[in-house]
Amino acid sequence: YVALVDQDSCFFEVIRTTGEAQHAGAGRAGGGSLAAQMPGQVMQVLVAEGDTVEEGQPLMILEAMKMEIRVSAPVSSRVTRLFVAQGDTVERGQQLAEVSPA
Repeated sequence: YVALVDQDSCFFEVIRTTGEAQHAGAGRAGGGSLAAQMPGQVMQVLVAEGDTVEEGQPLMILEAMKMEIRVSAPVSSRVTRLFVAQGDTVERGQQLAEVSPA
């Protein structure tokens, strides 16, 4: 793809991933760590360490660039560790939580 901005051109490639590829680290083993996709602030933590969660269940809500981002469980699992709390500021790639097979 090519984007033209103020007579400058930028080239970029778009890569489409499948749901399986997006959760490769956590989904295959049935557990893993969850990381922030972009810098933001933790608005709400919806689970506690030791909680059992279902696949797709929201674990926490982040706010980034005035958007609400739900961080959900990749598979049915148990929350083994939370690395952030409500109000914390997070960086892209920062580990938010760790889950293990239920």
